[in-house]
Amino acid sequence: MSLMTSLGVDRLPTDEQLRLIGEILDELPEHALTEAQRRELDRHMTRLDPEVSAQPAEGQVTLTEDQKQVFQRRISELRANPGIGLTWEQIQEHVKGGR
Repeated sequence: MSLMTSLGVDRLPTDEQLRLIGEILDELPEHALTEAQRRELDRHMTRLDPEVSAQPAEGQVTLTEDQKQVFQRRISELRANPGIGLTWEQIQEHVKGGR
């Protein structure tokens, strides 16, 4: 029996399954994931092709192919070297401090 079946997740409506996925992702300690776990997560996430959505939601922008490539490269660099990034709090402090 699958975990989804044993927990009853398969009986939830799609919108509640998506909400559950979001809550699980929010709780994952990304900094503590192994490379294999990140690849597994990426494998599942790539199934949701962003090109499939017809229009961006209100307040969202559509990226050009060049922008998408830059974004993906930067994500890959950050995943390979998690220490190179700054937290939002560090960025805010830098801006507020005028440094």
